[in-house]
Amino acid sequence: MPFRYNKLWDILNDRNLTKTDLRIMIGVSQTTIANMGKNNNVHLDVIDKICDCLHCTPNEIIDYYYDDKKEKKYSVGDIILVDFGETTEGFLSGVRPALVTGINEKFLYSSNLMVSPITTRKVKMNKSKYIMLDNNDGLKVEAFALLEHTKLVNQNMISVYIGHKELDSNDFKLLRDSMNELLLKYTEENHEDIKKTTEK
Repeated sequence: MPFRYNKLWDILNDRNLTKTDLRIMIGVSQTTIANMGKNNNVHLDVIDKICDCLHCTPNEIIDYYYDDKKEKKYSVGDIILVDFGETTEGFLSGVRPALVTGINEKFLYSSNLMVSPITTRKVKMNKSKYIMLDNNDGLKVEAFALLEHTKLVNQNMISVYIGHKELDSNDFKLLRDSMNELLLKYTEENHEDIKKTTEK
């Protein structure tokens, strides 16, 4: 779980001490203090020395927090929302549901989900994208109209394509349920922003 040393810097500030003062008092290198300034991990003995010197506990100098972007894990087959960028001729674009088709250490690879709302005509548009794993959840309020459109399309969907591969009936149900869950979650998490947008 990620952590920060903000509480420690607040204590130093309250006591009119600098990071250099702290470094000298506990006898550590400038690199160690610099690493703490970047919220990097340091040896436990450093934390012990700080606590002894300042007469405090680790909980009083370390702030633990949950970073959803760093903690979030994806699996191949997950349906996620992806911003496919500007409109390009022959491609679907904007924020759309996407299927995670592959993952490596730094990137996930997703394929845009092709939809044909009321006809059985194949949609020849296809686009894929690499997304940095810690920067793939950002959705703007302006995307809500597009998401609502996607929801309506999903309700009337007859044909669904990933690239040029048609899904079978089991895949269709899984995809429909995943998209509905995704859109519902987005609506719940952004209720106030959505309300402001729809009232305009």
